[in-house]
Amino acid sequence: MRKTILLLVAIPLLLTGCKGETPVEPKDYIEVNSQVPSYILGKAGGYQVSYKYKDEYFLTDAKVVNKDIAMLSFGSAAANDSRSHITSFYNQMSFEDIYTSPDYEEPKENSINYLMAHKEIEEGTELVAISVMGFDYKKEWVSNLKMEKEGNHVGFEMSAITIFDKLVSYIDDLEYTTLKLWITGFSRAGATSNVLSYLILDYYEDITIDQSNMFVYTFEAPKGLLKENAVAYPNVFNFIDSADVIPMVAPSEYGFARCGIDVDIYVENINNVVKSFDYDIGEKQLGKFTKSAGVYETEAEFCQYIIDVLIKHVPTREDFVDSIQNPLAVLMGCFFSLPYEGQNELMAAFGTDPLGKLSEILEEEDGLYKFLYPFLDEYQVDYDQDDLRNSCHIVLEFVLSMVTDIFSLMGNIGRTINMHMPEIEYALMLNYCK
Repeated sequence: MRKTILLLVAIPLLLTGCKGETPVEPKDYIEVNSQVPSYILGKAGGYQVSYKYKDEYFLTDAKVVNKDIAMLSFGSAAANDSRSHITSFYNQMSFEDIYTSPDYEEPKENSINYLMAHKEIEEGTELVAISVMGFDYKKEWVSNLKMEKEGNHVGFEMSAITIFDKLVSYIDDLEYTTLKLWITGFSRAGATSNVLSYLILDYYEDITIDQSNMFVYTFEAPKGLLKENAVAYPNVFNFIDSADVIPMVAPSEYGFARCGIDVDIYVENINNVVKSFDYDIGEKQLGKFTKSAGVYETEAEFCQYIIDVLIKHVPTREDFVDSIQNPLAVLMGCFFSLPYEGQNELMAAFGTDPLGKLSEILEEEDGLYKFLYPFLDEYQVDYDQDDLRNSCHIVLEFVLSMVTDIFSLMGNIGRTINMHMPEIEYALMLNYCK
């Protein structure tokens, strides 16, 4: 009897063993492995993360914000810090005919780096992706300052026109019944993507596309359009952390705006949200926000206060262009011409008392020029000595004219700079999309 019972128990076990392990259900999505650059902690290689991609995401109405596309779009924007990274991102999703612009290795003052690729997501429907580079800038950063006196922000518009012209020829080579566009970018790339959306939807006639087929997701984008051109397109979504001052420039007080819809992803418990993503990023790394009664009570109000200080000293767009635009461009062009290690060395030279170092620089004739040129010479950066010296004088005079207001900013300025870092945006996007 006992043998019979054991045999009855053993038979199902033997049969189960013959079947092997339970098969794993195949994923109904493509897992895209990528990275988020790390600037706050400086982690080598950044954060290794993954995103989900489905063709079906883009068979929906672009006029409705889609959290799956939003997260994937941030992945695209974050991966575009180099040609190899962004190419890998789109290869994993099986996009074809990948094109990357020629200036990734040797950018110029007015260049813009971007990728284009396409994929048939259903019979006759082609999805064309445009991902604009928004990290690891070199001299091209200078175009952020080139607002000029009239029209849209010239620096962002020039970049957007460059991409638009290539997009026209790229699309001409495709065969399709239905065209869909997917446009992404972070920071400068976000502003360029935003202006590009306006050029496609409202300005040029070379590309005809319905808003429901054009997916635009930008992240921490500055303002690049005149207010009268900033149409509230229902398919253009600008994800903004209102503790970050960068999306507030170029200032609305100068007549600038973004097209589309702004989505504020800031949360009051932002420190906890960031810490849940990376435990090592705490108050020490982010900086502590300090309220100023009667001036600013929230981080968003502090960002507006920064703009108010600028407007106080440079009231109009014309004043900015006439007084400080070009000298700032010269200095920032030199700074971003340095390799990353050179930039870090220069910033580290200010030490733990940057105001004290600035006072020391101000006390010496040609102090700023004498401080800068050894770094430029060490890393063999080309610059015009007279132009740099003159620009240093003008910028220092500008700094001296607003020195009292600069002191009032110092307590929180480091924190709002950190709010623009990609790892903060990633943590906030995870929180928004959960």
